[in-house]
Amino acid sequence: MKEMIKRADGSTSQRGLWDNIRKAAAENRRKKRKGKKPTKEMLEQERKIKANERKSQSSSSRGTRS
Repeated sequence: MKEMIKRADGSTSQRGLWDNIRKAAAENRRKKRKGKKPTKEMLEQERKIKANERKSQSSSSRGTRS
């Protein structure tokens, strides 16, 4: 079972990818270390996610125009 965390707004949810990234970044800042550079695969995955978000936003906004 995934770890449950309490959000700033008071809700609770499972710890996800971005929670882990933020936690690692905060720890690196505290210990004055540099984080790892993103790999090619990570950057490619991010591009795909952003492209899908843009695609879904443009398709959902088409139906609301008058």
